[in-house]
Amino acid sequence: MRYTAGGLEGIWVASGGAPQNELWAAAVATAESGGTSTAVSSSGDYGLWQIHLAVHVGDGGISYSNWMTPVYNAYAAITISGNGTNWGPWCTAWDNPATCGRGVLSVPQTTSPAAKAYNQIVTTGAAAIPGTTTTTVVQQEAPTPTAEWTNWRGWIKGYYPPMVDRLASLAQAFDRF
Repeated sequence: MRYTAGGLEGIWVASGGAPQNELWAAAVATAESGGTSTAVSSSGDYGLWQIHLAVHVGDGGISYSNWMTPVYNAYAAITISGNGTNWGPWCTAWDNPATCGRGVLSVPQTTSPAAKAYNQIVTTGAAAIPGTTTTTVVQQEAPTPTAEWTNWRGWIKGYYPPMVDRLASLAQAFDRF
């Protein structure tokens, strides 16, 4: 599924991300995956925030079986970025991708792909999907609960009650976009 900048912001906040960093989080996800939850890079990076699973399995609960789930990808990004205070691990946050991961970036560098996506989000309310020449806003239908979702929610409620509140917040975020 492909998400708009607003959808990415909603996923970040509903997953426990700091609201003051939601624009940067959406910009990094846009630059990394084009907002596509099923994106896989040739270097082994997965999902919206292109989490490198060989290094980050377990960060925020992410695994090889759940990386496509936006909330798990967001949890991992929140964990890795220190809740949006360090975008250094993401190559799209650097002006020169060859230097990625070699320092702390409180915000992406000014000519980086993530900074360009951020500027588009702030200016137009949407971000260009990488590889296209125009701003593309992808609308998504509000999800409807399925039996699988209801069963999963029931399991989490029984074993991990705090997760239920986050699931409810995530569902509300999806309904807004």
